Amino acid sequence: MKQITTKLSRLNETATTVLIIAILILINYILTLFPIRIDVTANKRFSLSPASKELVRNIDDLVSVKVFVSQQIPARYGPVVDQVKDLLWEYEGSSGGNLKVEYFDPSSDPTVAQRANSLGIYPVQFSDLSQEKLEVSQGYFGLAVLYTDKSEVISFIDDTSNLEYQISLAISNLSRLEKPSLGFVTGHDEKGLSSDMTLIGQALSKQYLVQTISLDDLATESELDVKEKLSVLLIVDPQSQFSQKDEYLVDQFLMKDKAVLFLVEGVKVSEGLLGEKSTHQLEEFFGSYGVVLNNDLVLDAVNEYASFSDGRSMFYVAYPFWPKITPDGFNQESLVTYQLESALFPWVSSLGLNAEILPAGVKTVELVKSSPRSWTQPDNYNLDPTQEFVVPQGATERTLAVLLEGNLLSKFKDKKLPEGVSSDSFVSESRAARMAVVGDAEFAQDRYIQGSPANYAFLANLIDYLAAETSLTTIRAKGQTFRPINELSQPVKLQIKYANIFGPSVLLVLFGFVYIYRREKETKIE
Repeated sequence: MKQITTKLSRLNETATTVLIIAILILINYILTLFPIRIDVTANKRFSLSPASKELVRNIDDLVSVKVFVSQQIPARYGPVVDQVKDLLWEYEGSSGGNLKVEYFDPSSDPTVAQRANSLGIYPVQFSDLSQEKLEVSQGYFGLAVLYTDKSEVISFIDDTSNLEYQISLAISNLSRLEKPSLGFVTGHDEKGLSSDMTLIGQALSKQYLVQTISLDDLATESELDVKEKLSVLLIVDPQSQFSQKDEYLVDQFLMKDKAVLFLVEGVKVSEGLLGEKSTHQLEEFFGSYGVVLNNDLVLDAVNEYASFSDGRSMFYVAYPFWPKITPDGFNQESLVTYQLESALFPWVSSLGLNAEILPAGVKTVELVKSSPRSWTQPDNYNLDPTQEFVVPQGATERTLAVLLEGNLLSKFKDKKLPEGVSSDSFVSESRAARMAVVGDAEFAQDRYIQGSPANYAFLANLIDYLAAETSLTTIRAKGQTFRPINELSQPVKLQIKYANIFGPSVLLVLFGFVYIYRREKETKIE
């Protein structure tokens, strides 16, 4: 009887196990029919943003997304293909029928390959190490977004970290009548888009009509159309002094409820790590609006490593003159810096706000700050990377970027106007002007954008805000994450160090004592 009961019990356990497995298989099959995705990442990296959902819901005509992917693509791209399909599935599901996705394999159909090539998607050469042998093959992995008779192409998808932004930007560009215009000011030895900031120029040109412009153009009647269409005027690292007329033209551009972005430095650092006060002399100009540009350099205990040469070899060192901005340094209440997590500002000058000069109708926002363990070097600039850096008493956070918007007053209000300008068109105050000042221009150069791509996210978000093109700002930085290890005090570091050294030995000795004690106890009982 006992054996029969045992057999029935085992049979019952086996049946229960089989039933559980069958239920799991059934649930898995049902889920394949009704896909469910749960995104537990902090910034919802694998979920479609509300901005993208709103964009595709409000399109006037059908958007077609054609994905060209080879079936024999290397296995390492398998997860990327799945992520692309999941993302496009969300686009399609959120569009209310406004977006249609199609998949094609150009490798198996010459007609499809020809269609892909005509759109600008060409085969890419893949190398794959399989069974200890290097195999080289060609394949397609790109997509085209089509709207009416226009199209934009992502020729190759290497990863999906920034894919949502690229797709939403393509849809936004295709569905608008014309791109907004950006004007980079020339004439004062400013940084050039064709030399120092090629990456910035290439990236911005996907969303804006980017052009260089002389301030004299703003005063010429024949250039009136250019002036009216400009969304943002950008003044990047000028080296020579602005004339009174130049300042007047920038001022009047602001007074017409336009936007101006200044990337300027209070101290200029030359090749030999020599620092000297900047020569643009815009401090008084900024001061008339309530912005203080200090002729100092900010140092921060939270910084980036920099490479230097001593003439014989290269060496890397933590360099306080290159403050590393962490999530706590960004104003999370501003749409410009919301969700940004890192940025690098080399040789940056601090900024301030003069409340006595700022009119009541002006909203001010401190966008970026250094860490609480930062200080400044106001003169006698010593940039030697091998010196011993000590955080001084009184170290505190420093403001590195500010934004003003609203009822700005003209610098030339109640003052004599510069020679050569007409008082007939003078505007003494604005209603909705926007002005941003960043105490650094180096961060926008190619070498720093390459090393810190988050720099572009900050600059692009700021330009979007000034141009009132904020629909994509919350998407741009989704794929960029910065999770620094919390900094520990020296006593805590020592505790951890000695715990790692002696901890295992102490645990082993304790285990031995416990083992011996239990053996002796068992022996006595026997």
